[in-house]
Amino acid sequence: MKKYSNNNKLRDKAEEILSENLKSEMPPSDDFPELVHELQTHQIELEMQNKQFRRSQEELEEAKLKYFNLYEFAPMGYFTLDKKEIIKETNLAGAALLGVKKPEVINSAFIQFMTSESRRKFYKHLEIVKKTGPGQTCEVEFIKNDGNKVYAHLNTFSTLDDEKKFKKFIITATDITELKKAENALRASEEKYRTLFESNLDYTILTDLDGVLADVNPAVERITGLSKDELVGKHF
Repeated sequence: MKKYSNNNKLRDKAEEILSENLKSEMPPSDDFPELVHELQTHQIELEMQNKQFRRSQEELEEAKLKYFNLYEFAPMGYFTLDKKEIIKETNLAGAALLGVKKPEVINSAFIQFMTSESRRKFYKHLEIVKKTGPGQTCEVEFIKNDGNKVYAHLNTFSTLDDEKKFKKFIITATDITELKKAENALRASEEKYRTLFESNLDYTILTDLDGVLADVNPAVERITGLSKDELVGKHF
């Protein structure tokens, strides 16, 4: 600001001297060339400062755009909740995870999109975050408008204000629905296998590569007269 003021004063003074010289038809005063040179020097400095300022502005705009793109088009959902757990910010992935358009998410209670069981789990999760700090995780289940359920892995951070008091929650949410489906399918397959294994009337055993018994079905216990605990761990 001071530089601009000095430039204006020099310009005004040079114009005043030039005007007086033109009116008086007298040769320019001795300090006139020096003033013109100083004015030109400051003008060059001002132009360089303007270029640097414009470059800084352009870099700032580019940084803002990069941040916006990283945030808005990230593959995982981002949510910012206030003290009352109301959604204040989210990105496209976050809105898609909840199954609604982004404008409809803002100023909505985060838990309204969860199942009853997940609401209780999420409440305990936030209490832990408040007490122990950031980086706490939990899994919740969302219900979309079309009735479909979505499983999400949440990673929650809390931020503080200038007075070191709680300010807001920042949550990253990753869709793990397909992973949950695979886990449930595997669990169902294991349960089916266990049922067949236990109900088989034939002598059925499982051993490791060294021939040590890892599991036996009830038929083996009846045939040998030994319990499963007595058999498992022994060599075939």
